[in-house]
Amino acid sequence: MTAEDEGKAGGGLGIKAGLVVLILVTFVLMARAGISLSLANRSPESALRANPSSDAAGARDALLRVQQDTSKRGRAAIRATSAGIVQRDPTNVVALTALGLATDDVKRARAIMVKSDELSRRQLLGQLWLIQDAVDRNDVRGALVHYDIALRTSPRAAAILFPVLVNATTDPDLLPDMARMLARQPAWGAQFLQQLAQSSTDLPNAARLFQALIARGVSPGGQALVTLTQRLVDAQRYEVAWNLYRSFRKDQPRDGVRNGDFGDDPYFPVAFDWQVSENQADLAASIDRMGSNGRLSFSASSGTGGGAARQLLLLDPGQHSLSAIAYDIASAAAQRPYINVICAVTGAELGRLVLPLAGQGGKRAIGKITVPVGCPAQWLYVTVPAADSFEPNTGAVSQIQVD
Repeated sequence: MTAEDEGKAGGGLGIKAGLVVLILVTFVLMARAGISLSLANRSPESALRANPSSDAAGARDALLRVQQDTSKRGRAAIRATSAGIVQRDPTNVVALTALGLATDDVKRARAIMVKSDELSRRQLLGQLWLIQDAVDRNDVRGALVHYDIALRTSPRAAAILFPVLVNATTDPDLLPDMARMLARQPAWGAQFLQQLAQSSTDLPNAARLFQALIARGVSPGGQALVTLTQRLVDAQRYEVAWNLYRSFRKDQPRDGVRNGDFGDDPYFPVAFDWQVSENQADLAASIDRMGSNGRLSFSASSGTGGGAARQLLLLDPGQHSLSAIAYDIASAAAQRPYINVICAVTGAELGRLVLPLAGQGGKRAIGKITVPVGCPAQWLYVTVPAADSFEPNTGAVSQIQVD
């Protein structure tokens, strides 16, 4: 293999295993795309019967038949029909595509498809053929070029090709070329990254792709980052989730509570940020900024209380101090808000700090928690019990620290 060939492959022969996904799935998807195209063509047979001399109808009919008739006789007839149309009108892209699909000689078919692509890039079946041809030649970058073209020019392409690209991320050798393509921020990129975050079966590789984009100065999108980080946490891939988080929140410490003074309120908070309770009828919570600092304010009615906010911690095993400053808390002892830490793996409570009665000036509370071995991640909750009267259970907290 020459240096030029290796550049086309995006990594040489070692990448071939990852291409199997593209090869196998593209065959299926070409047939699926054919069904979609035939539905969109509004019965080319009827149009051809109405006007037998119409090259436009004849080309559409040939494109429909090439997807349905795989017999030698049928393909020969399609080649004859589409070649005749192309001879009369060399710019008929539909006929060129049908001719290319019906041509058995790969080199000749490639020349026809390249000509069709030069005239118009809006033939989805033509782009799918060019993708498959590039994959067969181990030309990863060439295949991705045609993925990009198809996704930019056909409204049907995303439903067909996104699952293929999601599966392709399971091969780490394909990630650099995918990152290079997505770093150009194609119009379809944000939608794909959200689908990848939602449906990836290889979460570490999805995280690596996100990190590669961030390293190039391109955000995968706030909601996609929230989704992928949470899926990593749910899968107990805490280190992978943390590495992803640090790639876009470089100033945040690993140890202890992050943003314990609530001075920062990110637009898309992930698990390692404060995630404030929303859309609960009986519990309201918000981060109130006051200059460079802030507070978490909360209010629970007489219905059901619960967690006003939470954050995922990565504390080492051992004993830690837990402290906070409470504000405007006047509830009875049984309804007093508290901060508790739960092992993310086992669900066991590791410690609880009940917030004291406090006025506007605030009052500090200090307690301890113990993290056992085998508990690499912990959820810290600010919990507000339901009120026991018509008056809501209200208050605020700030300066939450774990040392």
